[in-house]
Parts: sequence; structure tokens; C-alpha cells
Amino acid sequence: MTMKITRSRHRLFSVVLLGAGFILTPSFCACKSHPASHRADAVAEGEPQNGGTHLHSKGVATDDLENRENADCDWREGDIIFQSLPHGELVDAIEGVTQSEWSHCGVIMLEDGAWVVYEALGEVIYTPLAAWIKRGRGEKYVLYRLKPDIDLDVKKLRQALQSFLGKVYDYYYEPDDSAIYCSELVYKTYDRSEGIQLGVWETLGSLNWEPFEEFNRTSGMNMPLDNPMITPVGLTRSEFLVQVETAEWQCSLPWVESASAYGLWNRAVDLYFSLTQR
Repeated sequence: MTMKITRSRHRLFSVVLLGAGFILTPSFCACKSHPASHRADAVAEGEPQNGGTHLHSKGVATDDLENRENADCDWREGDIIFQSLPHGELVDAIEGVTQSEWSHCGVIMLEDGAWVVYEALGEVIYTPLAAWIKRGRGEKYVLYRLKPDIDLDVKKLRQALQSFLGKVYDYYYEPDDSAIYCSELVYKTYDRSEGIQLGVWETLGSLNWEPFEEFNRTSGMNMPLDNPMITPVGLTRSEFLVQVETAEWQCSLPWVESASAYGLWNRAVDLYFSLTQR
């Protein structure tokens, strides 16, 4: 049975994720309170590109990292990361309507020496990057960034992202700012901070909506076919972005130390989706 979604529930279920994230942060990321040797703020070799910070994992000051096979990947502030969320009615509808495996996305930034992803999930928050990747189906993700000839003002980007913090997730996919969904967060952040419009807004009627008409109706969403939206896969088609090749490597995240902690986080995510979608 599909449960009608209300904004008060958004807040309740966000507490589950935020609480789990707070508890698990020491296990999932290089936190401010950790010894300096475990922090991810060691400066990497080379100059930052696109006006932002980038960090080769081999630049982290930890002995074990130097011996890792996958120690030559890099994250850059402003990178846009995409994943497939755990299956559920809403997730399956997003992937089916857009005909893409990417049902969620966010923006990678460096906060207090730790890599995080700004995202709209329950509400707009930022999540430790390692936990974010672990959450996805098969831990699979794809990374996009601005083309090398496009300048990025990281300070403005961060300010724009933080201006959305706390806004609830928009299950109705409306274009205003009263609530925000994941790809809308990415689009509006880049638009307002950099003046760059990533991708093209599409109407529901132009997408593969027919197989999910019943879900649209019974979930309480009742989105009109002329409703404009920006989808995760729509962002990937932007002329201003390039894909960062990740097929042959998956970046080492050495601060993921606790399998039991990951299990707790994963159960919190599963609970969130089960309560909001069924």
C-alpha cells in the first residue's frame, strides 16, 4: 500500500538519517577531531583546477594509503556525483520515468577537512562521501565535473549550497524553492552561483511516465504532465560537464573502517525509504 507523503513526515524521517549520519561520522570520514594524520585536508600535489580544491588520495598523510592500488583518484570541490538508490516505489519510478539508472545526485565539497556530498534526501543536508557511496546499489557511482576551460568560484558555490540546507525534499517536483529535490539542488546551485544552467528542464509528459501513472496517482503526488523538472540524467547531458572516467577504478576511501557502522547507516536509509514510499 502506498502512503500519501506529507511534509511533516519529511522532517520526521530526516531525523533518522541525520541522527545516523551524526553517529557514524567518526567511522565514515576524516573528522575534525581525528588526529591530523587521518584528516583528508592534506594538500595534494599540483595546483587546484577550476578554482577549487582537489585532492589526490595519495596526498593524504596516511602510511596505509600509499600502498593502496587505487590511490591515484581525486575528488574536486564542485564535482557532481550520481548513484542508484536502494529500490523502492519512488526510486523505481524516477529511474523508469527518466530511463536511467541514476536516481540520485549531489555535489562534492570539502568541509572541515572531510569530503562530503551536499544532497536533498529527506531534506537538504551534507553527508560523508564514503557513507554516500556505500548507500548506493552496488556502491556504484559516476562522477561529472565542469569542463577544464570553465572557472568555478568554490566560495560562491558553497554559499549557494548552504542557502538550501534544511529545505525539505520535494516529492511533488515543483520548480519553486519551498522544497528541493536532488537534481534541482544541483541545477539551482550552479545557476545561482556560477550563472551556468546544467541540462534542460523537461516536462513529465515528455518522459516515460505511462508505466508509472498509477504510482503518480495513488502516492498523492498527482504531478501534471506539463510539470517542468530537471532530472539526474538530464544533468549528465549538459554541454558544460564532462564525465570523469571511473569505470576502471573505484576511489579508495580509507576512513571507512567499520562494517557494523555501515550496516547501521544502511538500515537507516532502508527505513527512510520504506516509511516514505510504502
